[in-house]
Amino acid sequence: MKLVTYSATKRGPAAIGVIAADGSVIDLATAAKKARVKLPFTADDMIGLVAAGKSGLALVKKAVSGLKTGHHKMNKVTLHAPIPRPRKNVFCVGWNYVEHFEEGAKARPHVTELPKHPAFFTKQPLSVNSPYGEVPRTPASPKSSTGKSKWRSSSANPAATSRKPMR
Repeated sequence: MKLVTYSATKRGPAAIGVIAADGSVIDLATAAKKARVKLPFTADDMIGLVAAGKSGLALVKKAVSGLKTGHHKMNKVTLHAPIPRPRKNVFCVGWNYVEHFEEGAKARPHVTELPKHPAFFTKQPLSVNSPYGEVPRTPASPKSSTGKSKWRSSSANPAATSRKPMR
């Protein structure tokens, strides 16, 4: 099951959706109402769904079971970050592959050896963006050799709440 936070219209309110088998978006609130499933969180709050844990996820599955098509075509919705405004900083990993380290070598000529461990850093909650969101740029932003703005995006996977080691 794939979950999304989306808006049905360009400036519409955010909602939780489930990607249907045909690639369209099932509106969770509509599906839950039709299936008479009482959700323990509001259908626009992905953090609430995460906090509801396995029982909340089971209710989402129950609400959308049997639906093969969604309420909205994927190309007609606006996708947001899965969790548009995290409650706390987002933890990130840097220098986690050789090419990444080599890309930044010119910016730090004093560091010549690949680190033994990846670098960890955080980003504030406001730095989260949607998959197709505009990346703000200031006139002082660095440019690449092609003359285009240089920026890096990262993807995040919400960490599980269990104490099992991540592999």
